Amino acid sequence: MQSIETKDELELDSDLNKSETRSLTSNLQAEKREKQFTFEDLKLKVGDQLQIRLSMQEKGACRPENGRYYLTNLIGYFQGRSLLSSIPQSTQLAGCPLVENDKLDVFFFNGKTLFKFSSFVDKIISLPFKYMHLSFPDQISGQIIRKSKRTSVCINAIIKNPKILVKISDISMTGAKIQSSSDIGKLSDSIEIALKQTSKNL
Repeated sequence: MQSIETKDELELDSDLNKSETRSLTSNLQAEKREKQFTFEDLKLKVGDQLQIRLSMQEKGACRPENGRYYLTNLIGYFQGRSLLSSIPQSTQLAGCPLVENDKLDVFFFNGKTLFKFSSFVDKIISLPFKYMHLSFPDQISGQIIRKSKRTSVCINAIIKNPKILVKISDISMTGAKIQSSSDIGKLSDSIEIALKQTSKNL
């Protein structure tokens, strides 16, 4: 299934549900300046997905692959003290787990802004389930990726000339994500879309 996004300048999945190895920063434009944010600006909620990357690798030790990204979920936080996060379940960590004092780069994308901060693994908890305490971030930087936040939808539509059935999966003030089982066109091509109005769309 082909998936395209119209008008927005970047292809960045707000749900972070692509490959765990996909770099969040691969599509960031170098000329954009990072801004500074507070922890409150993140508006983190329990269950939010974070993406972590080992910041420094110890030589001669069995360590997670340097530069590789792993998905975790926020369990909670103690303001100013600690973040509680699940431990990545990736098989890539088998036999080479994260250990206490590891320095991590942590990324969070809220659908509009990509936030980044550094954190240390303060404590690994094994019982009654595995999770970890991360040091509370001192500095948080971020870059605005999209001009407006995407909203998930499920709208059937038709591409005209040639006629192709598609589905709009998210939409914003500046663009939309369209899914199709056929090729729609090339980058920068103009397309005309007609919505199929049903009782579900009303």
